[in-house]
Amino acid sequence: MNLEKIFKINIIIQALMFLMIILWGAYVQNTNQEYEINNAFFDLGGILFSIFSILYLMSLLLLYRFVNLGKKLFLPLVILFIILGFLTESINPSQFDKDLVYLIVFFLISPIYFVSQGIIFSLIFFTKIKEKFI
Repeated sequence: MNLEKIFKINIIIQALMFLMIILWGAYVQNTNQEYEINNAFFDLGGILFSIFSILYLMSLLLLYRFVNLGKKLFLPLVILFIILGFLTESINPSQFDKDLVYLIVFFLISPIYFVSQGIIFSLIFFTKIKEKFI
């Protein structure tokens, strides 16, 4: 399999896993009885995560099309995702049911997601793929 095809497949898998993580977050908010309906659409964290999500998916699309802006956006967004995840969890620890969906997301999808980010990063900076970006 050629490197470009591996790269594009990895981008698609990355986008799908990110969408699964977003869907899991929506599932958690819908099943959490302590979450107030009034804050569901207007909380600052939700707005920031929405902006981040759009930028992240846009960077994946640009990477898929070999646009240089996607390459420049990807690493800062990955770092921001990690920092915001740890900050959010330390400031406001998650309190939700540890059900089957949680087990799948945290012990299967999340590790594959982070490994996939490392693969994408490696391919765009340390292989001949970096020459394809315009």
